[in-house]
Amino acid sequence: MRYWLATHRVDLHRTHGDLIGCRLGAGNDGRYEPRSVNFRRMAKGDKVVVCSRSGDVVFGIYDIVSEGFEIIDDPEWGSAYCYKIDLKVKREPYPSFKAFKEEFRDRLDFVKDNDAWEGSSVGWIREITKNDFDLFVAYLTRPA
Repeated sequence: MRYWLATHRVDLHRTHGDLIGCRLGAGNDGRYEPRSVNFRRMAKGDKVVVCSRSGDVVFGIYDIVSEGFEIIDDPEWGSAYCYKIDLKVKREPYPSFKAFKEEFRDRLDFVKDNDAWEGSSVGWIREITKNDFDLFVAYLTRPA
């Protein structure tokens, strides 16, 4: 089992809160494949923290419950490679992603450059350690 942190646009999360997706692009052989190398490494049984940098929210923690699959020409998503996800932990109202970063910055294993660690705001995914994952769990399960 692996642990992942993925950012997602708020509008796309609203339309398909049960999916995590990555745009498809043409590979060297002309076939479509996920644009993110990390996204291809995800698997059924992994856990993913889904947040939005632009919306400044942590949506929750999910289990990946399917193998990867393609959707083509979806009205909202276009063509994407997706995994079905099942919500396990959330807090309402959604807590701040920026506040999480500020509070846990010195305890996160994946933070190397404090100004640039978030990557792009859409479709960004990175593997995180169990320690980092557990910090997200602690953040989402404490009282608001």
